[in-house]
Amino acid sequence: MKDKNEEKENLKMNTEATEGQTQSNGAAHFDFFKPTMPKSREANFYLGCRDGSVYLDFNYTIDKRINLRRISFDGYGCCDIDANAKCLDYQLSKDFIEEIDKDNLDQEKIKKIVLELIRLNKDSIWTDALEEYNLIDN
Repeated sequence: MKDKNEEKENLKMNTEATEGQTQSNGAAHFDFFKPTMPKSREANFYLGCRDGSVYLDFNYTIDKRINLRRISFDGYGCCDIDANAKCLDYQLSKDFIEEIDKDNLDQEKIKKIVLELIRLNKDSIWTDALEEYNLIDN
């Protein structure tokens, strides 16, 4: 039979380990989902993440590439990307389309694609919002 102090210590160690995992993984865990948006918010594709605190709107260009149309953040508002938005390359655009057409998003694949598109357009997006929501490296 275990000593009560030993049991308490084991419980405390397990709780601390779990909390540490949550904190270290929190920055990398986005939980992307496909929201329904109002018709007034025009774009070809939409994603939400961070428990609905961030929404991203994407367009499919004439040359079959994906660009970021706008991104909105709780506490900051809606950031429209200017007409000079940089697009994903052809392969990542194709990967995005394949992923967005799925019922269940592959979180790692979509995260890689979205973070690349944000990186390409970071000069057109509010840095403080990107940092708060861990969407760029500080």
